[in-house]
Amino acid sequence: MAASQWRKAIDLWSSLQTAAPGDAEAAKGIERARAMIDQGSLIEDAGTDLALRKQRCQVEVTASISNASELMAAGDYTAAYREAVQAKMR
Repeated sequence: MAASQWRKAIDLWSSLQTAAPGDAEAAKGIERARAMIDQGSLIEDAGTDLALRKQRCQVEVTASISNASELMAAGDYTAAYREAVQAKMR
């Protein structure tokens, strides 16, 4: 369910709780809906974090490959090999 639907559920459970104070089912419903809203925001945050990590990794690999190429051109094959291995590991 979307966050807006969970907010609507909170409103409905709150209405029930107002009509029947102390209703345990209404309290559990509100708790569950709030937890689902929080979980949804965590999922979105994780997706954003993964996208940023992917971009950072791509930049690092590109930089390592570029460095390896420059080192090869300079004749430092050992260092170029290490850079290439680092790029592969990323």
